[in-house]
Amino acid sequence: MGNSTTRGVRKLMSPVTKAFYGNTTEDDGSCSSDIGNDALCKRFCAAASPFVLTRTSSMYFDEDGDLAHEFYEETAGKSRRRTHMKRIYRNLTPQGVIEYDIPKLHPNIPTVIYQVT
Repeated sequence: MGNSTTRGVRKLMSPVTKAFYGNTTEDDGSCSSDIGNDALCKRFCAAASPFVLTRTSSMYFDEDGDLAHEFYEETAGKSRRRTHMKRIYRNLTPQGVIEYDIPKLHPNIPTVIYQVT
């Protein structure tokens, strides 16, 4: 039972260990970060970082250059006494990718972080 759990953890942690330490198993010669000509390994190992440096923003720019999550305009009702707020969906540009000031840990990395006080 413990052997299958160890194999499962080793499979999950192998991208992280390969990214930092290279290929730790000598019998599996399929990937090693020391080999310079293996482009697939370099791309895979670089993508396996435990840190998240960027995220996609959920905010939008409007025509005036204002930045917000949602935009509304005030419209007059039929009787001209009541006004309604109408959400704007057109002419909005997404903000794009934002870099974090401080790198965050990826939530799918199975690592236990413990602070001893």
